[in-house]
Amino acid sequence: MKIEYLPFTIERVRTSEQLAQCTRLRKDRYGRHLPQFALKLAFPESEDSRNRSSIFLATSKTDGSPLATSRLQTNVQAPLPLEQAIFLPEYLRISRVAEATRFVVSGGPQARTVRSAVLKQIYLACASLQVEWIVIGARPPLEKLYLSLMFQDVFPDASL
Repeated sequence: MKIEYLPFTIERVRTSEQLAQCTRLRKDRYGRHLPQFALKLAFPESEDSRNRSSIFLATSKTDGSPLATSRLQTNVQAPLPLEQAIFLPEYLRISRVAEATRFVVSGGPQARTVRSAVLKQIYLACASLQVEWIVIGARPPLEKLYLSLMFQDVFPDASL
């Protein structure tokens, strides 16, 4: 059996420097499509410091540069942030649900592998928290990415 080591690590954010790496990456990646909104992401958001939030950061083993980040929140203590914008179906409201937000991946040749690894980390974190469902809000055309990863549209009959 051949063993291959990934050229990056994924950790739960625990330091202010790690959080600063996340905010820089968020600002950079959101800035490509939503420049005005990206300016707000230059600093940590209040959701970043909530007890119910876990932030994951993938960094390069070679130079320590940030490659991807995502924030995970559950509905155990309070409604999900997504619920400020939409009314979730009952099967989700009565279940233990997690929402992945601020998921960004830097470009480059490792982007697909890093994205998959961070999504797997989110899944493993949810499994350890006994989360039944993971929800992600995505703008077009990003919803196609999540559908290709076997996520299901919560509102399949809704028109955009």
